[in-house]
Amino acid sequence: MKVLFLDVDGVLNHSRCPEWNNGDWRVLDQVCVHRVRRICEETGAKIVLSSTWRLDEEGVALLVEQFGDLIISKTPAKFSWRPRWQEIKEWLEDNGPVEVACVIDDDPDAELHGVTFVRTSFEMGGLNRHAEKRVL
Repeated sequence: MKVLFLDVDGVLNHSRCPEWNNGDWRVLDQVCVHRVRRICEETGAKIVLSSTWRLDEEGVALLVEQFGDLIISKTPAKFSWRPRWQEIKEWLEDNGPVEVACVIDDDPDAELHGVTFVRTSFEMGGLNRHAEKRVL
């Protein structure tokens, strides 16, 4: 199985989304959503939510609306202060082995040794075409 650990803020949205100015944090840039969907469809990867959005019922519902059954799970959230890489590591230990794993995140605390890490930027926008080529 190929797994994509997906953050939302800074990957599927960015500071230039007009809705951010209205105070709505549940914003998705459809160009970014399309890129992630295409990666999953072309590689056969499934999504594991590693974003803090996984803790919000409405946020998860919005993501399921966009990605459907591509989303198979979410990382554990036992302690809110843990670095994201520890949550990803725990998910891999509990659900592995996986053929290939990739993390797409704008936060360097998600980087885990032995797992492809694609860092995005909340300020510059989500996953760009250059970064897209590094995934899976």
